Formats: sequence, structure tokens, C-alpha cells
Amino acid sequence: MELLKELGRRIQKARKEKGLTQQELADQSHFSLKHIQSCERGVKNPSFEILCAFCKVLNLSLDSLMNLDCPDRGRGPPPRVG
Repeated sequence: MELLKELGRRIQKARKEKGLTQQELADQSHFSLKHIQSCERGVKNPSFEILCAFCKVLNLSLDSLMNLDCPDRGRGPPPRVG
């Protein structure tokens, strides 16, 4: 769950740096405002399609958005995404 919150923080930071409101990101990515809010809070796990839309609107690479620091890496299998 902590990884989802970090992903949400990155989405929010990129959105704010681009000078967009949540509503503007929703309009430009063609997803609902409620969905954007849930993703930024780390409540929803955004699909690949949604992440690609965010990256296109925010002018980010998927790698820069997804390259999360996993402190537990090395202890067991990698975290599952999706």
C-alpha cells in the first residue's frame, strides 16, 4: 500500500509542477475527477492505460513515474503490480 501512496504523490507532484488542477488532468487524460483523486491519495491502483495517459498529459516517462524505491527489495519476491 505504501508503494501506491508514493505513486500517488509522484502523480500529484508532476501535476502541480505542470500547473494543472485535478479537474484539468481528468479532462486531458479522459478519466473522472474522482479517479484522479483516488489515484493521488494512493487508494486506487491505476492501470497501465491510466498511467500512460497521465504520462502523456504530464510529459513524463513511465519509467520516471514507476521507478519507486522499494526498501524491502532483496527480502522475498518483488512486489506485484496490478
